[in-house]
Amino acid sequence: FVINPGARQLKAFRPLLLPLLDLADLVCLNSIEAQVLADVPTNRLSEQYSFDQTIALIPRLVRHPGQCLLITLGADGAVFYDGKSTHTGLAAKVNLVSTVGAGDAFHSAFVHAWLSTRSAAESFDRAREYVSRVLAVPPANLAGPLADMR
Repeated sequence: FVINPGARQLKAFRPLLLPLLDLADLVCLNSIEAQVLADVPTNRLSEQYSFDQTIALIPRLVRHPGQCLLITLGADGAVFYDGKSTHTGLAAKVNLVSTVGAGDAFHSAFVHAWLSTRSAAESFDRAREYVSRVLAVPPANLAGPLADMR
């Protein structure tokens, strides 16, 4: 069971989400969501979270033994905790058009690769390759009608 709660949901509906988080095999978050879930005070939330800062949050985020975490750090990469060990992956260098959907694209590509029995390193590679394509196109809600593509 994989869950990807948003920061607003974690703030507004935390009591309702906690039972789901307790059941999850894998929790996918971005750095702000991870900080909110770890109860970092609002005035200390930062979008510039390092690998070390993120790794330090893991004990506060894991809700049961063996639970896995995937935390994206935007242009800085991602951290994956496989229930035993921590793995880090750097972000792709791309010509950025839009970040809309990048986190979801990274999470889904990583999870697909990882569940296909690939290593964390190979899963990072697959996710990085996929998200680099997502970052290079306008988001669907800003792209305009398909007729403009002709």
